[in-house]
Amino acid sequence: VTAGNVVSTTGRYKIFPIIGSFTMGIGIFLLSRLDASSSQLQLDLALVVLGLGIGLSMQVLTIIVQATVDYRDLGVATSGVTFFRTLGSAFGTAVFGTIYGNNLGPALAQVAKSTGADPKALTTPNGVDGLPAAQHTAAVNAYADVLQNVYTSALPVVLLAFVVALFLKAVPLR
Repeated sequence: VTAGNVVSTTGRYKIFPIIGSFTMGIGIFLLSRLDASSSQLQLDLALVVLGLGIGLSMQVLTIIVQATVDYRDLGVATSGVTFFRTLGSAFGTAVFGTIYGNNLGPALAQVAKSTGADPKALTTPNGVDGLPAAQHTAAVNAYADVLQNVYTSALPVVLLAFVVALFLKAVPLR
């Protein structure tokens, strides 16, 4: 909201997607470094950094699109931004969910094999919480490792967003 207000007041916007995508990259990097021993504070910090980056980019991109189209096309352009943002979210969820699912199954199978844990118990939070200490630790480490892979695989996407943001053309706002 603050970025949108600054853009509306000053008319300058090019820096926000650049800083935003860079900040998102830092947030994704921080998330990719979390492990089973990370604290809630570390997780919260990484999520706040990621959220700040998203906040600096998303609304500003809508303003940019609205500034570059004729007034008669404003509704179509705004709905197009929303449509493609939703499409990108769905695609990203599918891709990163697939990475998560394809890595989690083998990781949990390895935990079950190496510790003798019940494979079914490994698939729910209550099941993992009910495991003996050694099995619990192995399961939590497996989940953390898989999430590290997911966030690491998201880094190139954020890098691409940063490069694209560098090449945005500054168009005067109406």
